[in-house]
Amino acid sequence: MIKGCIKFVALVASIGYTIAQSTNVAKINWFKTGYSGSYTTKDLVFGQCDSYNGVDKIFIGAINDAELSIYSGYSCTNLVATKKLCGLYSNMNMVDISKITYYSIKIESKPGICRYRRKKENCD
Repeated sequence: MIKGCIKFVALVASIGYTIAQSTNVAKINWFKTGYSGSYTTKDLVFGQCDSYNGVDKIFIGAINDAELSIYSGYSCTNLVATKKLCGLYSNMNMVDISKITYYSIKIESKPGICRYRRKKENCD
């Protein structure tokens, strides 16, 4: 398990993880522990549901501010968690979030969700 994790991290670092260059499209890299050659990269259009079976390590990148919704099961109906997607989201143990190995994700555009509050400065 550790050897697979090290290989995965080295692979991601060596290719210089690039974020999707299209608006409203997320780049997803995922990995199944214990399966050789199970590293996969794909694009996911915002608003579409995508299902995963046994995937425990996932990296998601987007250039838009977005919200990542994680559902248990194959259809995006049973919401388990939501996360802000501010450029990049990674999780090395997705099974802990969904509590099962079958889960699905959906990414929705949320403009302004990642903006940090600016401090008001008095320049008198």
